[in-house]
Amino acid sequence: MIEVVIAIGVVGLVLTSMVFVSTLGIKTSRVAKERVEARHLVGNKLEEVRRTRDEDPEAFFATGTYSDAPIQTGTNPTYTLTTTYTQVVAGEQYEITVEATWEDGANTYTVTGGTYLSKWE
Repeated sequence: MIEVVIAIGVVGLVLTSMVFVSTLGIKTSRVAKERVEARHLVGNKLEEVRRTRDEDPEAFFATGTYSDAPIQTGTNPTYTLTTTYTQVVAGEQYEITVEATWEDGANTYTVTGGTYLSKWE
């Protein structure tokens, strides 16, 4: 009888451990997928800013340091993109920073990308 109780306890412990490891693996995989998607969104936004610079450099470099209003995209999860333009050389160069944030349960994740854009004409 004692052997049966011990065996059931060991099996229960092993099964509980397997469920925990599986759950952790699924969550880690999902967060990694979301991080890749966030990196794509940041890269796309940086390309959009480059196109804006190329279309009208005079207007692009006319303002000082500022941030765009946050943009929300995606449905599950919802990413918030914030773009900041920091003037490095007045009328000549900006440091562009794009930050994507999203929540997964009680955790908040962030991916940041950036570049410098100069007036090249």
